[in-house]
Amino acid sequence: MISKTNGIVINYVKYSETSIICKIFTQSHGIQSFLINGVRSKSKTSKNKIALFQPLTQLEIVMYYKQSKNLQRLSEVKCINPCVEIPTVFTKSCIAIFMCEILQKVTIHQDADDLLFAFLVKQISTLECADKQYTPWVPIQFILGLCRVQGFLPSSMQEMKEQLQANSSSGLALPSIHAERAIHTLLVEDQIPLMDSKERKNLFHYLLSYYQLAIGSLGDIKSLQVLKELLE
Repeated sequence: MISKTNGIVINYVKYSETSIICKIFTQSHGIQSFLINGVRSKSKTSKNKIALFQPLTQLEIVMYYKQSKNLQRLSEVKCINPCVEIPTVFTKSCIAIFMCEILQKVTIHQDADDLLFAFLVKQISTLECADKQYTPWVPIQFILGLCRVQGFLPSSMQEMKEQLQANSSSGLALPSIHAERAIHTLLVEDQIPLMDSKERKNLFHYLLSYYQLAIGSLGDIKSLQVLKELLE
């Protein structure tokens, strides 16, 4: 059937000389993979088309949807809410790659989810509009937000501590008082905590480790080392 929906690009891999297989989180059908022909040729038109499939690009698509198929086909595609800074500012591009790598790991069989989709749309806007001071906090809020929409966020720091103590074999240390206050500031007050870059980096590492514990395992995160350096 023909289906019109919005989507968020997660990633793509090269396929043959001129084509790609692109993974898109669609609003109507969840995660779908698309075979897209001819977007890697040397023509000027193709170069414009490949720009549509960069990390976190928001699309309006018309697709030939078949539930039994592993690869879907696009009939029409256009960019909506185009971003300028995410593809051109190095720090923001690295954060986008990190976000997409996490999403690729945790949404591999994701069905349609309006709450998750709305959260990602908001996160993309936040990253695009963030100033230099706020940008390093976007990955932290992204992990916290994923914990919330996926049901992993404890109702209190005490509950978080109890979960960590119950999984002491993970080797994950309990958060410091300063980290507890920072998480409270982010979640409850929706403000940036007063922390230096080292403290912020430690907070990010702690929250990511907690998320990995909650989700089971994320495996190797290739973009993590670059991101940690950017958070300094």
